[in-house]
Amino acid sequence: MLIIENNHLKVEVLDPQKDIDKLGSRYCSGGQIFQVYDKNKGALLSGPTFPDTYNTFCSQGLPDAFNAYPGLDSAEIGDLIMAIGVGLVRYENPIKHSFAKENTNVVEPLDWKIQKADNALGFYAIHDYKDYSYALTREIILENRELILVNVLENCSSAPMPLSWFAHPFLPLTNDGVVGHIPAKYELNNFYSLDKNGELKINLPKDYSADKYDSVVFNVGKVNDDDEDFLMTLKHKLIGNVEIDCGFPVDSIPVWFCDKAFSPEPYLVDTLEPNENAQWEITYKF
Repeated sequence: MLIIENNHLKVEVLDPQKDIDKLGSRYCSGGQIFQVYDKNKGALLSGPTFPDTYNTFCSQGLPDAFNAYPGLDSAEIGDLIMAIGVGLVRYENPIKHSFAKENTNVVEPLDWKIQKADNALGFYAIHDYKDYSYALTREIILENRELILVNVLENCSSAPMPLSWFAHPFLPLTNDGVVGHIPAKYELNNFYSLDKNGELKINLPKDYSADKYDSVVFNVGKVNDDDEDFLMTLKHKLIGNVEIDCGFPVDSIPVWFCDKAFSPEPYLVDTLEPNENAQWEITYKF
């Protein structure tokens, strides 16, 4: 585990060279934030199975993922697929839920170069496979009570490259189910409502189980067109609030929950032309 810390927070980040058992085919393996600790109040992040068990698809903490796969549209079962930020994954099973859920065999993990400073971690990788090539740089910076994740993806190939990226922060479910303020519109139903302050509220079914409800507790929010800055203020039972500041145009903002955690998932969607790069960041304020 890689560690950065200051007087306020301690941040655990998975080491892509040593923590192979905690990495999988879904989340970006370089710079996967595993846990953040308040020095006085303890662990601040959760996960779908935290703290009882762990699996690489669900993970925990502040993972993020690229879920557009160059060349997948023309691939056949048995082929190797370029998973940005992960490496080469064997296409073994037809896609029912998502490529990463049905296909977990990482045949060739990405080779990351790692740099560490007192308050920052840097990860750099290049990947070439068939018609596609990219360079990916990720930096995690800790400043006071802010954790900043900066991404730079460069398309080094001669063909356009799809870019679909999302953050998947897992916060512990509050006692009353109130998530907080997200600048988006949601379809209200038996699982999602608004409280008297206009904040999104999760209604956890009394008979909740992951097998029964996982496919119906996913709600995709439509981003408010008049919001230039996408800032979420989310409830946290230990420290009051956590702010998530998205320094990129948010395409959509699904919210997912279970009995242990909730997660708003801001999406960035784009296409990179040859030799074009994209830079974006997301800031977590504890």
